[in-house]
Amino acid sequence: QYKDYSLQSGKMVLEAKPSGANKGVCLQAAMETAPFAGRLPVMIGDDKTDEDAILVANRLGGWSVKVGEGASAAEYRLTSHKDVENYLKEMLGEL
Repeated sequence: QYKDYSLQSGKMVLEAKPSGANKGVCLQAAMETAPFAGRLPVMIGDDKTDEDAILVANRLGGWSVKVGEGASAAEYRLTSHKDVENYLKEMLGEL
């Protein structure tokens, strides 16, 4: 009944999604539409399900950050989610 869907395992998650869909496809589509067109993407992820979007961010000249251990195509790495919070506060200031 759901033959056009596939399952992708991740960190403590099992994602059901349309076949061929992934976070990279979504990031690419977002970056082609207003208000994101012409801007650089920033992708921060902690899971293998984030790697497709990390690759797209890299290809588009943006920033990619892997949180935690494990193999990744990300250009940068942070140790923990708390480090992400601190990094964003440093980059963006208090909102």
